Amino acid sequence: MRQVLMIAYAFPPSSRVGSLRIARFARGLPEFGWQPRLLVGEETGLNEPVPEWAAALNPTRIPQGKPQPGQQSKPRAAEGESARGVPGEGGEDSPAATTRRPWLIESCVGLARNAWQFLTETPDSSVGWARTARAQARVLAAQNLPDAIFSTGPPHSTHLVALDLKRRFQIPWLADLRDPVARHPWGRRPRNPWGQGARKWFERKIVTTADVVVLNSPGMHADFVGAHPDLPPERFAYIPNGCDEEHLKLVAGLLPQYPARRADSTEPITLLHPGWLYGARDPRPLMEAVGLVRQKGWNVRFLQIGNVELGFNLPQFIAERGLQQAVACEAAVPRLEIYGKMAQADVLVLIQPGTSLQIPAKVYEMMPFGKPILAIAPPGSTAGLVERYGLGLVVDNTTPAEIAATLEKLLQTRQEVASGPGWAQARRDFDGAHLTGELAGLLDRICARS
Repeated sequence: MRQVLMIAYAFPPSSRVGSLRIARFARGLPEFGWQPRLLVGEETGLNEPVPEWAAALNPTRIPQGKPQPGQQSKPRAAEGESARGVPGEGGEDSPAATTRRPWLIESCVGLARNAWQFLTETPDSSVGWARTARAQARVLAAQNLPDAIFSTGPPHSTHLVALDLKRRFQIPWLADLRDPVARHPWGRRPRNPWGQGARKWFERKIVTTADVVVLNSPGMHADFVGAHPDLPPERFAYIPNGCDEEHLKLVAGLLPQYPARRADSTEPITLLHPGWLYGARDPRPLMEAVGLVRQKGWNVRFLQIGNVELGFNLPQFIAERGLQQAVACEAAVPRLEIYGKMAQADVLVLIQPGTSLQIPAKVYEMMPFGKPILAIAPPGSTAGLVERYGLGLVVDNTTPAEIAATLEKLLQTRQEVASGPGWAQARRDFDGAHLTGELAGLLDRICARS
């Protein structure tokens, strides 16, 4: 059996969404003749137990650093910006020094901040982890040379490890890109201006060095092919995220515990968003939309489960608009518990504004539940998937009035949406075992060519 060294920042028991894809591939590849060896990140303070299958793979774990999504560490060079002046000609207290001090401080602090961020956040804030992982990867490769390398990002620092192994050992490399690298940034306005300027070079290095580059949405695949017209189109492949058999069985066991809502039920219709809210994923327009729909007589309630960026200031927002009965926010819970909440919900919510290329992995987690989906997303990959299979309704306008109109239409038709034929077709098209077989086929191909 061939061996593939798989490099990933998140891996079970991590609840980070990026861990689902690598877990699916690692668990299924042996059926296709590939034995995974894993070099992954190790989180602290997790509530989830390590799955037996993951422990059996005996991954090499490198402790992770911070920050989490929605958080940013402050560069050390920017600390104490106003604490001390910079001596100039003629002495620290001379009139000339006093005149120049603000400009000198601003200039030096700006340069120091940019330099610090370039060193510690290029291509992203996990570059320190990648340096440690790179040293360990060299040891693993020297002990037992793998037949292929697989790296997945974000964080895209993982690809630095694979780049190093490719250069040193000439091992066939498959780079898995779950988010854009150099174009179409999504979410928070990027920091690190020098590092952002280097991203185009970094992406070019990945796509010209890797033997194949895998993208996880049709939009991203088309974008990369178009951005690198000098490379053969077969250099780029498309493998979406998918539904695992284990997940399907788990959900099938949960759903009977929560029967469908009766028509005469007095309980509120529950909309659920499972996952973190940060950056562009602003829940406030949806919350206002829920309030508008309630004014029309709908007994509906929105439930958010997961961390919420403090900048949204939801407690004050909810109080000022009188939404206490319409909205509830709960802390993050273990994955099995969140699946129970999804089984109880009536409508599942996607908040994915500002990008036409990406499809959040939670779409595939939602598919087995058969619950109508309200997707707040522009035309593109996410909207196209929901509409193509009839999984719910999409609104590309983030104003409360437009969201409320779409939500009301979905509430009126939710029974028809839930019973539509698209759910079964989507589960077939995104079957995790089939998609893992596609990955194995690409690994076979780059090894044969090598």
